Amino acid sequence: MTMKRPLKLVLDKPFKEEADLLKEALKWLYRQRDLKVLRICTEIRYGYSDLFLCVRGHFVIIELKDDEGTLTAPQEEFIVDMKDVGAIGGECRTVQQIIDYVNSARQKMERINNG
Repeated sequence: MTMKRPLKLVLDKPFKEEADLLKEALKWLYRQRDLKVLRICTEIRYGYSDLFLCVRGHFVIIELKDDEGTLTAPQEEFIVDMKDVGAIGGECRTVQQIIDYVNSARQKMERINNG
């Protein structure tokens, strides 16, 4: 049995480039056994979030932003629409914020399964 090397992540630092945040986030996300990651990478994705996660059956949306980025109106509307139907998520500038949303979905599903 092979052991995975310990993961070294930058958790609480906003990134200057959104691509760097994505790379760091995916390092963590791909090691999680209870979720799947989906990215929609097309030129016609107005407002859709950068990452869609299924965490133990719960829908999580993540809109990545660098240290100076702001949400566009379509992005804000998409996040509100998804939250209105039960999704968890929002704007994230750090890996820790992504981890917090994932853990929130895990906790919500634990309550559903145990209650």
